[in-house]
Amino acid sequence: MENHGIKDFIETYYSLILIIAIIILVSLTNLVNFLLFHTITELFSIVIAISIFILGWHTQQYTNSQFFIRFGIGAVFVAIIDLLHTLSYEGLGIFRQYDANLPTQLWILGRYIQSSSFIIALIPFSIKKDHYYLILLYGIASIMLITSIFTGIFPDCYISGIGLTPFKIISEYIIILLLAIAILILYLEKRNYSKDLSILISLSLLSTIVSEFAFTLYINVYGFSNFIGHIFKILSFFFIYVGVIQIGLKDPMRVLFRQLKEREESLNQAYNRTNFYKNLFAHDINNIFQNILSSLELYDLEGKNIEKYHDSIKNQLIRGNKLVKNVIKLTELDEYKEELKKMSLHQALEHAISFLKESYSNKSIKIDLNLPEEPIKIQANELINDIFENILINAVKYNQNNLIKIKIKTSIITKKNQQYSKIQFIDNGIGIHPSRREEIFKTDIQKTSKTKGLGLGLSLVKKVIELYNGDLWVESRVEGEYEKGSNFVLIIPLAEEK
Repeated sequence: MENHGIKDFIETYYSLILIIAIIILVSLTNLVNFLLFHTITELFSIVIAISIFILGWHTQQYTNSQFFIRFGIGAVFVAIIDLLHTLSYEGLGIFRQYDANLPTQLWILGRYIQSSSFIIALIPFSIKKDHYYLILLYGIASIMLITSIFTGIFPDCYISGIGLTPFKIISEYIIILLLAIAILILYLEKRNYSKDLSILISLSLLSTIVSEFAFTLYINVYGFSNFIGHIFKILSFFFIYVGVIQIGLKDPMRVLFRQLKEREESLNQAYNRTNFYKNLFAHDINNIFQNILSSLELYDLEGKNIEKYHDSIKNQLIRGNKLVKNVIKLTELDEYKEELKKMSLHQALEHAISFLKESYSNKSIKIDLNLPEEPIKIQANELINDIFENILINAVKYNQNNLIKIKIKTSIITKKNQQYSKIQFIDNGIGIHPSRREEIFKTDIQKTSKTKGLGLGLSLVKKVIELYNGDLWVESRVEGEYEKGSNFVLIIPLAEEK
């Protein structure tokens, strides 16, 4: 973002240098011939006005602002009238039967439409297909008013030998009033415009006001006031043009490309996750099938002790069922939005312990549950049962002792003004080497013959704990001797009392 800001500043700086250079060069033509100066400045403004419409029309789908397209529609008709004004200017010799009154009338008509376009563009209104209605409205109004000028109905604005008529001068002040109203509307609706766009529109309006004021002062169409008025007219359209390029074109393109980049990264992550889940599921389910097959083969060979093999097959089926559920939950967890609620820590732990004993009835398991007398309520959801079950199952799976010991300790801690329930699962299993303590919680863990699905359960646990705004880590049961067992530590926010 900082790079974009610097780049925008440099581009704006160069744009200002460019417009200043253009104004200086155009101004120099006034020293040679005012008619040449007038023609160049008017054509320059006409080209900018048409460009505003084209860019505004073709970028309307990329921006939330309706200002550019609405102002651009008015700008096209202003450009048409200004073109007639340019061609009819005294001395050019195209409309020989008319005097200096004609270009002055066309000028004042163009300014009325331009000031009205600012107001229409700034007023927040929404009509279905309103852009086409605006084109029709501007078209009808322009044709009628241009016709009134060429048929002599439109009031005179300039009389040779006398100068500007009262109607022309009063009209300029009415136009200034309309521009002031536009500034007021912009201030009242500033929440709908970015800071940069508000500044550019304000500069355009102020430039137009200065231009109109200058046109109230001249007596001769080749006078200095006329010169100043045309210079500020160029500035007025320039500021709107910069706004169209910056806000209407560059910013939406940046947003679009950023969204495409984020989408690409999201798809890559989804692809990698899918491959990981596929490989992990295939590996673990193959192990389950292999264990079931081995149990059946051993039973066929021995032909006795059916209960032992029955329990083994049952445990493998339970393991397979949990694996399928975990894969489904893990793939959906990124979109998981179930509302958190107040839940009993005691009930969740007791449920997980009961499930563990049923799943491993053939194992000697001693569980020491240390719970306070007062019930603890945590902010969680139904997935809390999966969390505790995963940790307890891992404590059994990765334990080579005849008697599996698991101690569950709970306490209340305060961290950053938030109270948490701290739950420790301390086992006498094979332990986890310190170098692997962060790795086991990652879904992109490289599987080995020693991990056998450990990454799936713990990656799920880690994701859910983060969903709770909690934390999870693993320590050694005995500090400095990881092989004597692990201590999985969870902290989960306490439910707020209402």
